[in-house]
Amino acid sequence: MHFKRFMRAAAPIFLLLSSVSLGQQPQRGLTATELVQMAVERNRDFQATKARVEEAEALLRQAGIRPVPTIEVETATGKLLGSRGEREYSASYFYPIERGGKRTRRIEVAEKGKALAEAELEEQKRQLAFDVKSRFIQAAAEELRLAAINRLIPINRENYGVTVRRVELGDAAPLEGQLLLTEVNRAEAQQITFSSRTEAAILDLKATVGLTQSDVLTLASGLPSENRELTLEKLRQTAVQSRADLRILAILEEQAMAEAELERAEGRPDLTASARYTRTNSRFEQLGLPETGTPVPSATPEPTPVKMISTGRGGYTVAVGAFQHSKNAWNERARFRNLGYPAVVQKRGKYYRVQIGQYSSLMSAKVSAAQLNKKGIAGYATRF
Repeated sequence: MHFKRFMRAAAPIFLLLSSVSLGQQPQRGLTATELVQMAVERNRDFQATKARVEEAEALLRQAGIRPVPTIEVETATGKLLGSRGEREYSASYFYPIERGGKRTRRIEVAEKGKALAEAELEEQKRQLAFDVKSRFIQAAAEELRLAAINRLIPINRENYGVTVRRVELGDAAPLEGQLLLTEVNRAEAQQITFSSRTEAAILDLKATVGLTQSDVLTLASGLPSENRELTLEKLRQTAVQSRADLRILAILEEQAMAEAELERAEGRPDLTASARYTRTNSRFEQLGLPETGTPVPSATPEPTPVKMISTGRGGYTVAVGAFQHSKNAWNERARFRNLGYPAVVQKRGKYYRVQIGQYSSLMSAKVSAAQLNKKGIAGYATRF
């Protein structure tokens, strides 16, 4: 009677365990190697590490880029100051030259960074394969335990039924039936425990592989085995050759040395080769007037008496000063005019040149320059 009541109460549990352990199984289960490949494709942490390898490859390409030359174009006009005849155009080309092997050092550091990312990816793949295989073995072992207890329970029930019949016939003691009933109950309790362990191991394996809880996962029957005879020395050699974490330590040391070389190279100054073309348009400067012809006020009043050195007009003159700022040039012009010399200002490139006289020949300009030098005025003959 006790056995019949127990069977009626435990029947729904047996049906639930059968549906959980069996379910809708495909024709063929997945092996550990197939699950490792699936984990490599689905595991998010592994995919993130793989993306870092692609980033390291991009940084390596960027490290090999040489400095880019630049071109600058400038224009200036005197319209804002009322001198419309003043115009200047310039174009400059700058080519930076790195010294100290900076580009080579950058490439070396980037190569070590790429090698480090690849080693980390390989190490994570090795660790992921280990986790998948260990969880696969655990889940498969739990399934084998569950299958064994499922085969044992019907045998225990059958033995218990035979014993009960023998007790009824007086061929066995009632204690023997109670002992067999205890074994049946213990086996059924173990069945529930093994079923829970199997389900937990399968869920853990799904999470490692990258599957969701609702995905159906059926394992191949049996445990994976490898027929390899490994000695301690072979194990040590295999660890040195295949363990990526040991190679990572060596790469980190090489990367630190490469970064130190890069820092020393960065301390050397670079060079910049440049070329510049300038074109200047200037009108009315020989008269001290802008393009409109209106007088330009000077810093000091101009004197009325002027001593002329030469009344001729030609392509030569005597230069007595050159200034970067126009105000200084006009002040110098006024000083010479106060001394009685017909000084004018003419812009040449970035400088404003103060010159005296206008001569038809270079010899005449040199004679006038010598006369000025005797009076303590430094000057030289040049083209107007």
